[in-house]
Amino acid sequence: MNRRSDLARRVIPALLFLTAFLPRLLRPVSRPLVWYLRSAHFIDAVLAADWANTIYSEHPGVGLMWPVGIGLKVYWALSGISPAAYTVPPDFEPIHFFGPVPLAEISAGIAPLALLISLGILGAWWMLRRLFDPATATVAGFLLALSPYYLTQSKVLHLDAWMATLMLLSALALLLYRRERRRRWLLISGALGGIAALVKTPAIFLLPFTGLVLVTPVPQSPSPPVTQSPSPPVPQSPSHPVPQSPNH
Repeated sequence: MNRRSDLARRVIPALLFLTAFLPRLLRPVSRPLVWYLRSAHFIDAVLAADWANTIYSEHPGVGLMWPVGIGLKVYWALSGISPAAYTVPPDFEPIHFFGPVPLAEISAGIAPLALLISLGILGAWWMLRRLFDPATATVAGFLLALSPYYLTQSKVLHLDAWMATLMLLSALALLLYRRERRRRWLLISGALGGIAALVKTPAIFLLPFTGLVLVTPVPQSPSPPVTQSPSPPVPQSPSHPVPQSPNH
């Protein structure tokens, strides 16, 4: 029984990661090219210390442009191609940019994003194991990995799937803080929430959510009633008739 349990602990995380990662990596959706263009120019501006040209949107999208830009830069260096993003100037309005961008180049941008989201799903499964039982966490992890809308958003070079992953992890870490009262969970929740806000501003929803969770009293599980065991009967000494002295 212990051997089977140890095997499940090793196989389930690997299987969950592959279930989340492979569908997101293969055949990415390239219809929105806005963040492809922004990520390409962002990483070039960072490497050139041209900080004024690292701001492209109010979202702000920084948490997305870092991994996507690094993935693109590595792909350009290995393949030796001239990036499609360089066909337009950095201040070009990206909403009007339609490519053409090779599918391999889009895949290079989505690959780090797919990796991070898949690791996030694995992290959510691990946190759910601490909040619930292993079976519930495993079912929830696979449903999350294969959720059609979430999966589709994860195959797009855009902000929403990565922001949602970070918000989920931040919320789970906050619940673990309420459960275990360990400060590290509160710090992890705040860090993940901050990165989520750097991806897209709707992540500030975590601020009122955090306040609500912290002020809500934790329900206490009712303790079973204490039953008093009946006290054993006190043995009584047998009564002996008192002998009467004979009358003389």
